[in-house]
Amino acid sequence: MEQTGFIGIRDYFSTWDKKSTIEKAEIVFFIMIRVVIMFIAVVLSWNCSANTGMGLRVLYGFLAFVFPEIYIIYYVLFHTLFGFKCSGSSGSSGSTIESSVLEPSSSSSSSLPNSPTIDQ
Repeated sequence: MEQTGFIGIRDYFSTWDKKSTIEKAEIVFFIMIRVVIMFIAVVLSWNCSANTGMGLRVLYGFLAFVFPEIYIIYYVLFHTLFGFKCSGSSGSSGSTIESSVLEPSSSSSSSLPNSPTIDQ
């Protein structure tokens, strides 16, 4: 009787010897591509969160490892198309979340009324 429905990983690999060479090559190729995509996502995540705490950095890396395709799509949309730099990026060109949201620009802070000035 042929089994239908979910086939466990043990059942799948117990028939490894019965698979053709092409089927084995397809499986190995798929696994290699998957590992490369995971590696790229984790490296992007790790480098992009260089200025965050170690706990968040590890969490982001783990999420990129578990969901690499989603992380790469997020990275391309958010950091490439929308132009937000990673927190680990050096240089002042472009806009970052930290500089555009959290820190006021120098031109807007000098035009505030009653702003204290420090004389040296």
